[in-house]
Amino acid sequence: YNLGKKDGYYSVYLLPNHNYVGKTCRVAARMSQHEYEYSRYTKNVRILYTTKCEDEALELEALLHDLGYEGRNATYNRKKN
Repeated sequence: YNLGKKDGYYSVYLLPNHNYVGKTCRVAARMSQHEYEYSRYTKNVRILYTTKCEDEALELEALLHDLGYEGRNATYNRKKN
């Protein structure tokens, strides 16, 4: 089911109210998850970057986390090691 929702693009996004940066290939579904599972406000989400290359998106997400944005980037850390 989830594979059918992917469009082949990866988006790096910012939730400014939470200083949170993340990466997803399903923006609408990810925003719903933020709202309902984590009670995060998502109406002012900003898409910072979109690419077909997942590694590129993961690298940007990791860089933004290094700069102080909240979020989790376990996938990139596993790929680097």
